[in-house]
Amino acid sequence: MNDVLAELGLQEKEINLYKLLLKKDLLTAAEIAKELEESRTNTYMLLDDLVAIGLVIEDEIQPVKRFGAADPKVIDGLLATKQRAIAAQRQGFQLELDDLRSQYRLARNQPGVVSGEGLASFDASLQACMQAKTPILIFGSDDAPQNPEAYGLLKKRLYERKRQGVETKILFHIDNGREGVAAKFKNRGHEARFIGDKPFTGEVVIYDYTVLFTTYMPVLVNTTITDPRLADTMRTVFSLLWKNAEV
Repeated sequence: MNDVLAELGLQEKEINLYKLLLKKDLLTAAEIAKELEESRTNTYMLLDDLVAIGLVIEDEIQPVKRFGAADPKVIDGLLATKQRAIAAQRQGFQLELDDLRSQYRLARNQPGVVSGEGLASFDASLQACMQAKTPILIFGSDDAPQNPEAYGLLKKRLYERKRQGVETKILFHIDNGREGVAAKFKNRGHEARFIGDKPFTGEVVIYDYTVLFTTYMPVLVNTTITDPRLADTMRTVFSLLWKNAEV
């Protein structure tokens, strides 16, 4: 029975107390403390815990409160309740498992995918870029964050990246107001060039072993893929386009 009670989370002293009460009629806290060679204060604490989960019952009719063991069938009910809770927790954990494994692989530069939505995910991707050990290469989106908070965060992180001296190159399409755009992004630490006449409606960022895909509209979504082969392929494609792009 010890193992079953321990499975419910009971400590050794609580188990010993319950087993004592199984063999005895109602006892006072003082009598229990004497039997267990435990202090009165600790005994009351143990009793409170066991009463709370239904393993010990109180008899307050007599002048001095006495305690007794609940019917052992209570244990079966407690085990069933715990098993249901564990099953629910496992089901919830399964929903998170893929994302947790992706984070685990990304931290070790192992192939993996992490997808996120909203401001927190966006900021995490921007901060990750600041740790880049290779130049950051960007296919720049014509779209921009519609949320003022997100747009302000983007500018803040870009200026931080500039101060850290991270080399950044960005490609836009030709009709995207070249002179103004080039000047604006130069101020943010980006060297800009232009290629093609179709707008880029999603952004692609390449650095280290990482390729980051971002869409700003209709909602802010980031998908980060960590894979050295994919990153090298995208880096080669960017370099070829960069050589043929217009200043």
